[in-house]
Amino acid sequence: MKVVKFNINDYIKVKLNKSGIDIMRQNHNRLFGGFSEELLARHPFREPEVDEQGYTKFQMWHFMDEFGQIGMGEFNSLSPYETEIVICFQGNSVESDIEL
Repeated sequence: MKVVKFNINDYIKVKLNKSGIDIMRQNHNRLFGGFSEELLARHPFREPEVDEQGYTKFQMWHFMDEFGQIGMGEFNSLSPYETEIVICFQGNSVESDIEL
């Protein structure tokens, strides 16, 4: 097994589906709508950018914040994203000689 260190401030790319975008919309509306409808109107939800391969880029901590509430039973039936992700290493994040 190859083991690498990954900083949660680094990026991943994920292919979201409609359910994933709906979850992001609900999270956004819950946050901004919790203050006031006026604030929500001034800061409407914008769908995430998608690259030419269909991936959306997140910092890992942001991805966990958006989708961490999903339980495994819910996840197995209606996954909000494809389970294969792309991990984007920056700088010296990769260390291949780690022993666990």
